[in-house]
Amino acid sequence: MLAQHQAMIDKFSAAYAELTAEKIAHFPDLYADDVVFMDPVQQIYSVQDLQVYFFRIIEQTYYHRVKVIRAFSSDNDVFILWELSYAHANLEQGDDISVEGASHLRLEGERIIFQRNYYDMGAMLYEHIPLISRVVHYMKGKIAGFNRNN
Repeated sequence: MLAQHQAMIDKFSAAYAELTAEKIAHFPDLYADDVVFMDPVQQIYSVQDLQVYFFRIIEQTYYHRVKVIRAFSSDNDVFILWELSYAHANLEQGDDISVEGASHLRLEGERIIFQRNYYDMGAMLYEHIPLISRVVHYMKGKIAGFNRNN
């Protein structure tokens, strides 16, 4: 099944490898007009709103890169494991932040009609904000300690 969707996986990979305004402008070639996009931040219901979302992201970051690690498919569903690297002036002094995640894509013809991204918001954002990171690390320690005692 993977061979059937390899062209779409390649298009997805190329679009997100180094996300730029030019690549976002071509999202209508990749996504259906009424795409449903979901991630831990929000839900989006059109390719135009998806473009606005990613334009905001690239405006706020030095770079936004996704490396596709592996892909699987079944019928019209594609599952992609990836690593995101980005840098933001207000996080980690602008140093690289990396987080692993996965995307579930549903295809209709040559375009994506559904995308749900799964990733750890703590690893992506919260753990890199000084005050919040202390709370997150404290809570992780409490949970880890709880698990060790049981």
